[in-house]
Amino acid sequence: MPELLLTFDGSPALMVDAETAAWCERNISALESRYCGPAAHLCPEGRPEEIAAAVDAWAARHALAT
Repeated sequence: MPELLLTFDGSPALMVDAETAAWCERNISALESRYCGPAAHLCPEGRPEEIAAAVDAWAARHALAT
């Protein structure tokens, strides 16, 4: 099953830091990781366009888009 990990930087409040993202990339099969830019505590509020574009492209690549 394809999986997508969206990563951000710029805030110590983010749940997934660079070290955790690297671990995920090494240990989770079929994982794609996409950097979406700097964000504060609530990433969807700060990067909605980047998140939507990453999810849309990922879904299209895996024939999951309708």
